[in-house]
Amino acid sequence: MKSSTLELQKWTERSKFQQHIISVKISEMIRCLEKDIHDIELILKYLDEIRALVLKRDDKALKTLLERAQVQAEEYKQQEAKRNLLQRELADILTCDAGQVTLSKLEYILPYELKSKIQEKRIKLTSLMNKLKREHLSTVLLLAECARFNRMVLKGIFRFGETDMLTYSSNGTARQQSDKSFMSFKL
Repeated sequence: MKSSTLELQKWTERSKFQQHIISVKISEMIRCLEKDIHDIELILKYLDEIRALVLKRDDKALKTLLERAQVQAEEYKQQEAKRNLLQRELADILTCDAGQVTLSKLEYILPYELKSKIQEKRIKLTSLMNKLKREHLSTVLLLAECARFNRMVLKGIFRFGETDMLTYSSNGTARQQSDKSFMSFKL
């Protein structure tokens, strides 16, 4: 608590001009964070759509969606460059390294009205990033399971009688699948 009071004193010790510049840069940062929130929400939507399209086997729609996602990724790179520039500019104004300019640290040096806006965006971004990690993992697992299933089907079809698949009867006993493949290539 003591360090935040000292940091707040630093805000009041700054000249009105410095406070104004910092406020302008923070406002730009907030707009940038709002765009980041929108982008992450869009990525979450894309992941939902990808999973649905994979299950529906709608290759055309999936291709279109992936193309849109690629365009979005390029826009995100520009957004990231803008956010990094703002971070460096704030670091110059605050006379510290750019790596030290984090949302959590900004909360400590800003007056209440700016602090609450930054805090709100930080909490929202943290929540969305956690959700994005879970959704990304779900998508990866779905795609891995689809690949495994496709390999299993192809192995069963083209193994030419050398299947080594185990099946289980209704009473739970394991048995080796017969030596016949799903498809015979004998004419």
